[in-house]
Formats: sequence, C-alpha cells, structure tokens
Amino acid sequence: AIVCAGEGSDARVISGSFGGWVRVYSIALGAEECVARMSDGEAVHCMAFAEKASRLAVGGTGSHISLFDVHLPEVKKGSTVDHARLQALMTFETAGGLTVSVSLDADGCLLAAGGEARVVQLWTVPWHLTTSAKKYPVKGAAPTVQFRTSSTVHALALAASGHLAVGTNETVEVYLVERGADGSIVGVVTFLTSPTLTQHSPSRLILTLTLTQ
Repeated sequence: AIVCAGEGSDARVISGSFGGWVRVYSIALGAEECVARMSDGEAVHCMAFAEKASRLAVGGTGSHISLFDVHLPEVKKGSTVDHARLQALMTFETAGGLTVSVSLDADGCLLAAGGEARVVQLWTVPWHLTTSAKKYPVKGAAPTVQFRTSSTVHALALAASGHLAVGTNETVEVYLVERGADGSIVGVVTFLTSPTLTQHSPSRLILTLTLTQ
C-alpha cells in the first residue's frame, strides 16, 4: 500500500509492506526518514492519510486498524533539522479477515473500513488525540456503526459532504453518514445504489466519486 502526504519540497511517500512495516520517505531528500511496525507484525494491505489532521490509518491481515500521528517537518534547501515521525495513537477492532480498504475524512475524525468480512465499519475518532498523553495508544476501540454488504468490500471513499462510497464485488453504493453536533455518528442512510456499474472496477469508481464530491 502507498499514499502521498504533503506538498512541494515537503512531500512524502508513505508505504506499507507485507512484512508489517510502515515507512516514510522524503521526495526532496531522496531518503527514508522513519519506520514503524504494526503491533502484531501483520501485513499491510491498505492505508489512508488525512492531510488536515496529519493522521494515517493502516489496515491489513490483522484484527485491527492502527491510527498513527504523522509528523512531517519542513524541508529547506535539501535538508531538515528534524525528521518525520510516526506515533501510534489508537487501534480499532475490525470484523476479522483481510481489511481491503480504509478511508479517513479530511479532518481525521471519521474512519471507515471494509474487506473480506463483508462488513463496513465506521468509527468516530476523537479529535483531541495527542502523542504527548502517556495513555496512548488506545487499544481495541469498537466500531460506532457497522452494516453488512452482500460481498467483499474492495474500496471505500469518504467525501467532505458526509457521503461514503462503497465498492463491492457486485455493486457501488453511496451512503450518507449522519452526524450529531459533536461530530459523533448518529446513523447511516442509503443514498444511491448502482448495480449497473458492476462491469467496471470498484476501485476506479470510488476514485471518481471522491474527486467529484
């Protein structure tokens, strides 16, 4: 799995491997800056990065999703006085099986995951998580909301509008995630179901939905 973070000379590439390693590379420096490993050493299959919150969600073959705080210092004149860092913040219990896709909203306060268990899970992530608090990482947070799908979930995308797009073996569905004044999830309502789109790749469809929201 791979995601991009930052812009210009501060841009980074974050990769995840089957060995359970998560690595941050600086494009400007042309070098690896930091590395972290999943708590159980499970293979990484998917990642999502929330640019505003600088949070990274990582899922794979394990029974949980890991949330990291990503520190990305500014790069000046081909060097940096500090290095990128990955700090574990929280883990989230999954429905089991391979987690094929994860998605974070822009603020990093809403997390969605799905995979071979044929279940979409949603969590409200506290915005006040901080790496300075000794009680973190918080382990085993149960999903706020979850619902079943007819087949394996291959792709997910959360839009700023509050919509969640889900791509499975059979269809692409769009849901509206209803949230309270405090940001907590209060319900999920079906917005659109498109079985006629199944001849296309779900992952490509999700990318289109993300760009057009």
